[in-house]
Amino acid sequence: MPLEDGVLTLRIVVDHCSVEVFAQGGTVVLTDLAFPRVGSKGSSVFAETVTAILRKLAVAAAG
Repeated sequence: MPLEDGVLTLRIVVDHCSVEVFAQGGTVVLTDLAFPRVGSKGSSVFAETVTAILRKLAVAAAG
């Protein structure tokens, strides 16, 4: 998947225990299940092997 100007665009949808990730407008899609610990109220974003800059983050309630 070629990146324009080295920018990776992700849309991440989380609903209770399902997580869907749409990269580059849906060119690549990932769906998985996540089971957070009881009482968990946080999320994190990180990169493992490169330095990444988070330029924009928007959070919206579904519905």
